[in-house]
Amino acid sequence: DNVAPQIESALPLEGNTVARNAGIAVTFTKPIDINTLIVYNPNCAEGQECQSWSTNSLNDATIKVKIGEDGVPGYFERLTDKSFMFRPTDPCPGEAAACHCFPANSSIKVEITNEVKGINCVNLDCGNEKCSWTFQTNEEFDLTGPEIISTSPANQEKDIDRMSDVMANF
Repeated sequence: DNVAPQIESALPLEGNTVARNAGIAVTFTKPIDINTLIVYNPNCAEGQECQSWSTNSLNDATIKVKIGEDGVPGYFERLTDKSFMFRPTDPCPGEAAACHCFPANSSIKVEITNEVKGINCVNLDCGNEKCSWTFQTNEEFDLTGPEIISTSPANQEKDIDRMSDVMANF
């Protein structure tokens, strides 16, 4: 398989304004080599052993999250073999202290370089113009937990095939 992965979707969307504790979710069209996802972390000092997913040089990051020309330090959580969530490392203040936050009222630019590779060793194809976008933060925190909208099987349902898929929609 020599087909290059592309970015299928990304949140927040271009131009959206979001709460400070929003993460950046990216889904690719193909499974991604996790070793090629590298974020900026200035606390990873030169000469120290850094996590394989971080670098102290914004230029070396394959996932660049910036305010102006300054990098936003962060980390990523792998959600599936095709998707990840980036979160800034800075803690939120006050009631949202358990979360991580972007600065308030900021324009955040995301750039994902074509040095990210699929597990087929083919570099990311940015031809669909989804590898760079900008969103804004406001002063708010989103502290609303997820709400289950529906489940399958339904709550208290009986006589379910034990091989049935279990699903929950949020």
